[in-house]
Amino acid sequence: MLLADLIQGQPNPWRELYDPNPVPIAGATRQVAENLNVAARFIADRFLSEASSLSEVGAGEGKIVDINGEKVAVYRHRTGATHALDCGHSGCIVHWNSAEKSWDFPWGALQPHRQGDLRSAD
Repeated sequence: MLLADLIQGQPNPWRELYDPNPVPIAGATRQVAENLNVAARFIADRFLSEASSLSEVGAGEGKIVDINGEKVAVYRHRTGATHALDCGHSGCIVHWNSAEKSWDFPWGALQPHRQGDLRSAD
């Protein structure tokens, strides 16, 4: 019904709802600001580290550690054992979620298991 009306140039009450360009000017400022923040994080995450040695990672926490110029996600179990996270995805950036004690990935989360190894939380 809508498509037929649009083709024939007829008015249709659903036209505005399905308009492919619905971004109002008032919302554009917020959208641009959010996109700039995403771009800034995309760049900064590849250069910033949270620690420069394993000793800076406390028990029960995870940090991005700069080891020989490489960014490594490291988790220290409460027993003191450290575990490096190897993400097989090229350029994968993770963040430690201290509230949930998990690594946040763009595609999900990974939590330390009771024994200290890493397992998928999904």
